Amino acid sequence: MYSLLFGAIAALAVAALTLGSVPGAVAAFLAVTGFCYLFQPVIALNFADLWIVAVVTLAIAGGLSLFWTCRKEKVGARRTRAAVLTAALAPCLVALLVAVSFFSTASIFHAGGYASLLGKVETIPFEQAVQRLDTGGRAVGSDQTVIDQQSVRQVDRGLAERRAQELIGKDPEFGGTYQHGTMQLTTRNGRLVWAAPLEFNGFFKWLSSDGSPAYVWVDAHDERMADLVKQVDGKPLRMRCTESAYFNQNVERLAWNSFPATATTDYSFELGPDGHPYYVITAYDHFVGFGGSSPTAVIIADPVACTAERHGLDSLPSWVSRVVPSSFAKEQVGDWAGLGGGWLNWSMFGAHANIMEPSPDVELIKTSAGGDTAWYIGLTTPGNPNGTTGFVLVDSRTKKATYFTQAGATEEAAQSAIAGSIAQMNGWTVGPALLYNVDLRATYLSIIKDGSGNFKRVGLMPVDDRNLVVTADDLPTALRLYANALAAHGGRAAGATPSEPTVTVDGTVVRISSQVVDGNTIYLFTIEQQPGTVAVFSAGNGIGPDVALTAAGEKVHVTAHGHDGSLTVDSFENPAIRRPATR
Repeated sequence: MYSLLFGAIAALAVAALTLGSVPGAVAAFLAVTGFCYLFQPVIALNFADLWIVAVVTLAIAGGLSLFWTCRKEKVGARRTRAAVLTAALAPCLVALLVAVSFFSTASIFHAGGYASLLGKVETIPFEQAVQRLDTGGRAVGSDQTVIDQQSVRQVDRGLAERRAQELIGKDPEFGGTYQHGTMQLTTRNGRLVWAAPLEFNGFFKWLSSDGSPAYVWVDAHDERMADLVKQVDGKPLRMRCTESAYFNQNVERLAWNSFPATATTDYSFELGPDGHPYYVITAYDHFVGFGGSSPTAVIIADPVACTAERHGLDSLPSWVSRVVPSSFAKEQVGDWAGLGGGWLNWSMFGAHANIMEPSPDVELIKTSAGGDTAWYIGLTTPGNPNGTTGFVLVDSRTKKATYFTQAGATEEAAQSAIAGSIAQMNGWTVGPALLYNVDLRATYLSIIKDGSGNFKRVGLMPVDDRNLVVTADDLPTALRLYANALAAHGGRAAGATPSEPTVTVDGTVVRISSQVVDGNTIYLFTIEQQPGTVAVFSAGNGIGPDVALTAAGEKVHVTAHGHDGSLTVDSFENPAIRRPATR
């Protein structure tokens, strides 16, 4: 509908400029209508799309006017002047647009505008955030652990895609006709999941179908938790408007037909509280000339009903998790970190004082038990690309940004160190490293896969020690071994305050043994406590000599921290071991 409208406006403009050329009007109508239908341009003054339509219209009018003038031997002065003027309009408009866009958009003139797009950024030293869960900046209660194991992403896109293919392949109804779409991270009942609709395998498969019959989701923490959903509220699912549908059933065209003056991006497939699928589409505007993109609203498209509704940022449904695209978050963090001191300081001619750069990868992580999510963006300095200054979390719904300062290795350096620990395993790969608060230490965590893409291990490395790398077959084992390795290396970060429960125990040692982890001796022991309670204490050499000299049956005084029956020793005293008196 809007394509026809804009085509008609272009035809009237060409007819007026060419003094009534019917062929010119028809050509303009067809060209602009086709352009609008195929490319869905944003009809707004601060977007280049509108001006491209104007240039196309003027080019058609100018070309036809000159052609008409050259073909006719007797042409009036009025028509000649109109032809020359019309032919000159298109290049003049192009030159004007280039000049206006440069002076209104270039960072050399608007560094402050770009730097302020992210809004106020709260800065928190990481060691002061140990009372927070998952590096998400949200306070936790005493009954919660230092690291929420349900928040650790153990399934990447590759694992999710393979699991989705397995589910689709098991259903003969879908073989050959459908394939899963792009797996995207979203939330489902407070858990982070990968989800995608079934998409059509080509035009004729779409033509013979009455809609996509299912969507697939895979839990981002446990790939065994997955499902191919074919019914919602007891009714068969039929999604008529998807990204692989054609003509007016294409979801991008649906959004444009509903809101042609609104720029859209990031068509995220999300699930409502009842499992109903939606496309959550970011509507955005330019805030610095023709640049400085930032979200202004959300368009929620229902693929079943083929309808689209616009929601302001202050009236979003509670289940919407992705409003800020990863590209916007990374770009705005980069501008905040680089242009805050002005363009000259950032440029090749400047001193680069207090300049930071975002890491290449941007990852979505869960930051609360309720399912809040944020974009994780690491920061480095231009002069030290292998060292990090910390990371920024940008809330994917509200765009609230928090900068956690933490000097040490970058995500890429952590990946390399973990990969080095499994160098003997041919074909194994290490996934993106994300920074978590593990046992009061800033710690990178990566997922390790074999050459076939199967999950094999979890890798952990403290941000400030590339020589301490622990890998294990599963997360609980990795956490236990990592706690032991930390104990051998002196335990917590300097100045850290326990966020785990701290216990003091006076009792008799029941069992004690030792093991070597990364070349360091770790002592494991149990203490006689209340009947039915068993806790394993781990202590490293840094605790002192008492633990190495203690035998089963001796009484000890221990302080430790931890959870789930696994405690890391902070101090250890054996009264039976007599020391020389101090003079």
